[in-house]
Amino acid sequence: MTRTGPLAQPGPDTPGLHVDRDGPVWTVRLDRPRTRNALDPATAEALARVWSDVDADPAARVVVLTGTGSAFCSGADLREIDDPGAALALLEAALLGPTRIGVPVVAAVNGGCFGGGMSLLLACDLRLAASSARFGTQAARMGLYPFGAVGALTREIGTAAAADLLLTGRHFDAAEAAGLGLVGRVCAPEDLAAEARALAAVIAGNAPLTVAAIKRTYSAEHRRGVAAERDAALAVLASDDAREGAAAFLARRPARFLGR
Repeated sequence: MTRTGPLAQPGPDTPGLHVDRDGPVWTVRLDRPRTRNALDPATAEALARVWSDVDADPAARVVVLTGTGSAFCSGADLREIDDPGAALALLEAALLGPTRIGVPVVAAVNGGCFGGGMSLLLACDLRLAASSARFGTQAARMGLYPFGAVGALTREIGTAAAADLLLTGRHFDAAEAAGLGLVGRVCAPEDLAAEARALAAVIAGNAPLTVAAIKRTYSAEHRRGVAAERDAALAVLASDDAREGAAAFLARRPARFLGR
């Protein structure tokens, strides 16, 4: 059943985003397949509004988050925002929004999950992945900062394993993600949606006050970790290397980083 209201169907106020509601379960689907579901400013703003909308709905019990096509989320495309502070604030509201709401979010990773997509994944409470899914932080290869991923990865998989992923920016598959504990379950691509819905139904049937209290307890550490990352992220985003990384990516050439 499609939710009625301003976020029910994609339109001027919900670019690249589908939001449906079936009773207490919301389904949020990133829908920019031509960009592998990268978040431009308009889509990021719409996603941030969805998190606020969910949190304001007393009947909401759980959210399923997924993507269209061959990608979950390939990260953030905020080239239209010149101010690093504004870009960071939007990233925090959109990608890290799941940590600020009392409703659990189930990530159904249907494909590529890269860059800011990893931060979005790590902000979710439960994570399922299709066997075809691929993952990677990539920020170190692009002169950027993996805002929201450093503390979360270190906390969840340990410093050495997190450093391997963060400092190399390498890609890895769903089996390795499960082995590291980044996703709780890997299933066949055709079974992913049904598995996510089934998990959401279990959570939706539990005591909502207990679920919200549990989430508040473990999410507090994630939010504290994000606060510690803001200064580092701002410094990197304002650097010449960040601009060079973006230019090199668009030109499809190797980046020439100068450390400034």
